[in-house]
Order: sequence, then structure tokens, then C-alpha cells
Amino acid sequence: KKTTEVIAVVMCAVSLLTLTNTIFFTGKLSTTTEVTVIILFTLVVCILHAAATKGIKKALGFSALSFAISWFVEFIGCNYGWWFGDYEYTALLGIAIGNVPLLVVVSWETIIYPSHLLADELIGKHSRQTSSRWLFNTSLAALVTALLATSWDLMTDPIAVTEKWWIWDF
Repeated sequence: KKTTEVIAVVMCAVSLLTLTNTIFFTGKLSTTTEVTVIILFTLVVCILHAAATKGIKKALGFSALSFAISWFVEFIGCNYGWWFGDYEYTALLGIAIGNVPLLVVVSWETIIYPSHLLADELIGKHSRQTSSRWLFNTSLAALVTALLATSWDLMTDPIAVTEKWWIWDF
């Protein structure tokens, strides 16, 4: 189990470094197809890592919950302007349900899961499991995960707007 976890973490790190390298050295991602491949690869790595460390049922449950919440938040956002202001996705991101491209929903999993892992490392996942202050520590982990995911999203938003994947109505 430990070897599988290490392999999944290394694959995840390689994927994230490749994405970061592409963004910082070229200033953009070349094509929507390349982005789709990177996101799908990272999704598989995230699910494999979760399955190896938490079990397949928890991994798939986390993914399903992540997909549902991500779609709902994006649906409300792009259809009603809540949360982030008025924005809309372009056809460049492919198939959409309720004006929310499936690629966007999938991409949130690849942001949320690594952010959750990093939050666990920063806070101490073992203390959260054994602490009498479980609610506080769990809330702190959720807050840190949300801040990390938001930071990651803020890094990619200007690129996505430049690539015309979505349009913000200022």
C-alpha cells in the first residue's frame, strides 16, 4: 500500500509540475486538447491515490461529491452570477450540462483533492483523527483546503480568460 501511495504522489507531482512548467514558461497552455489530457491524467492520478490511501469506496465517494458540488456551484455561478460575478463559458471547453462544461467539473477534482492532501500535511492528518478537538481541526482542514484551492484557481483564471475558455463580464 505504501509503494502505491508513493507512486501516486510522484505521478501527481510530475503532472502538476508539467502543468506549472507549461504555464510559467510559455505563458499559456497550447490547446484545449492538451489541457484536457493534463486534467484527465491528473484526475486518474488523484482517484488512484485516494483509492490507494483511503480505499476505492471513499475515493469514488469523494469524487462523486466533488463533481456534484463543483457542478452545482458553477451552475449557480454562471447562470445567476452568484459567488464570482457574471461569467459564461465558451464552447472551447466542450460538452456542457446547464452551461457548465464537464471539463470544468472534472478540473475541480484535480484542484480540490491535492489541496486537501496539502492541507492534511500542513495541519497534521493524524492529529485530526485522534484529537478531542475533532470539529475544530476538521473545520480548519476544510478552511485550509478551500484557501489552497482558491489560490490555485486564482492562478489559472487569468490564463483561462486569455485563452477564451470563459468570459467574465466586468
